[in-house]
Amino acid sequence: MSLTEQLYNRQASGWARNKPEILSDFTARPRVLELAGDLTGKHALDLGCGEGYVSRLLRKRNAESVIGIDISANMIDLARKAATSGNEHYYCSNVLEAEVYKPETFDLVLAVFLFNYLTIEDSGELLKRIYLSLKPGGRFIFTIPHPCKPFMAKTEYPFYFKTTGNYFNARNSLFKGKIWKFNGDSVEVSCVHKTLGDYFKLLFEGGFSKFPIVEELFVTPELLQIDEAFFRPIQGLPLHVLFCLEK
Repeated sequence: MSLTEQLYNRQASGWARNKPEILSDFTARPRVLELAGDLTGKHALDLGCGEGYVSRLLRKRNAESVIGIDISANMIDLARKAATSGNEHYYCSNVLEAEVYKPETFDLVLAVFLFNYLTIEDSGELLKRIYLSLKPGGRFIFTIPHPCKPFMAKTEYPFYFKTTGNYFNARNSLFKGKIWKFNGDSVEVSCVHKTLGDYFKLLFEGGFSKFPIVEELFVTPELLQIDEAFFRPIQGLPLHVLFCLEK
């Protein structure tokens, strides 16, 4: 059993939610869904779906079908129990071993904070499978912790990774960390460090030749109005990076 599988089997219940509770539910996932656009009649693949939070939101946006893949059996069990329709299908599998990458199958592929669990080599292999499975004109959206953020953090709360080395020599190193929730609890996360240059190189090698939309995500003034005490400690820091690509 991999370290990632153990991590999420152990704390699956801490991720279960039907409304925004975790930091990135406010700072990243809303933008992912916005860029996903109108999904009426479209088929979506949610890689690293966890307990299905984003997959359920895709169905609410009228996706014809959603397939969710996650390595954690406990997460998939929660996703199946919370499914909102028969058009959500969840499978427990390593994303590299999943049997879903048929040519030109999906209109949308998401990988929300998945690549931070993969090595550079495995990320490259997965990107090739994703490109194969996208329909022409299909969209691929993924988010990662900002590669600079772990080296800039001055406080643990509400989001941090414990680093070793520096931005360049720590490539492929595993950083362990935590993300806090609004209720004061936290969930454990980890990150296999890659530079921004690594991601651009891997995308090109994977077949994505069109220039992507790339956005750095951060705490906005609107979020400070929701809960200043929660968001203030990381105001001004680069939290996440979002990539949006078309085939």
